This record gives sequence, structure tokens and C-alpha cells, in this order.
Amino acid sequence: MRLFADVPDTPVNREWFLQFKERLKRDFQQIDIWMITHPIEVL
Repeated sequence: MRLFADVPDTPVNREWFLQFKERLKRDFQQIDIWMITHPIEVL
């Protein structure tokens, strides 16, 4: 599954995603889940 989320790069958002990742790993019984970030520049 792929999920795309466009959110501002803030410390609060980063912390939320880190906690969400841990929840997903636990809920789906996974060793790891890849989450990647890319800077986006709107022209």
C-alpha cells in the first residue's frame, strides 16, 4: 500500500509521523515500515 501525505515540515508533524510509524509496525506486526520524505518546492 502507498499513502501520500503533503504536510508542512515541522517538528510537530515529524514527531507525529514517527509515532504513527511505531503504531503501524505494532498493529501490522512488522519489523520495519519505510517512510520517506522529500522536499517539495511549489513554483
